[in-house]
Amino acid sequence: MDTNRLLEEHLQILNELKEVETDQFFYTRLKTKMEAKNVQPSWSLPLKPIWVLGTLIVFVALNSLVLTQDWNEQRSVKAGTIQDFASVYGQTIAAPY
Repeated sequence: MDTNRLLEEHLQILNELKEVETDQFFYTRLKTKMEAKNVQPSWSLPLKPIWVLGTLIVFVALNSLVLTQDWNEQRSVKAGTIQDFASVYGQTIAAPY
């Protein structure tokens, strides 16, 4: 019968507890914060598709400009002999004949 007395004491403590009250607009503010977290973020300035497309076009234009100038420089270089190449680097080539 000791368990009944212990149970009665616990129930008495539970009966004496008061319900906790919240602020008047607590649930309204909570709902607003929860809805704000669910909103999809908008595009930030550098990630807008028009900026990405514009940057891509600029890079392609610069790349083609550099490649065409490099190609023109390579065409203007004369094909020389191996002796000319060696003389540029300070090498000597002895001809076996």
